[in-house]
Amino acid sequence: MGMSFAYGPPKPEADMVKLIHHAVAAGVTLLDTSDFYGPHTNELLLGKALQADGVREKVQLATKFGVSFGDGQTEVHALRQ
Repeated sequence: MGMSFAYGPPKPEADMVKLIHHAVAAGVTLLDTSDFYGPHTNELLLGKALQADGVREKVQLATKFGVSFGDGQTEVHALRQ
């Protein structure tokens, strides 16, 4: 779910929220994201989209961890709540 990273510049947030709502209305039931896309940018976007009435109850969420590489170091980042 690279809605804010990797496929060109990020699109307007309101458009992405509408797209998520359209996908759910069309029957999508799994939303999969990762800390790698942002970091946390997609998770925040999903949070906003899922606040609409009844949307959260229709989907399952999956999130993975992100890995960053720099200065000879590897870091693993996991979303914590």
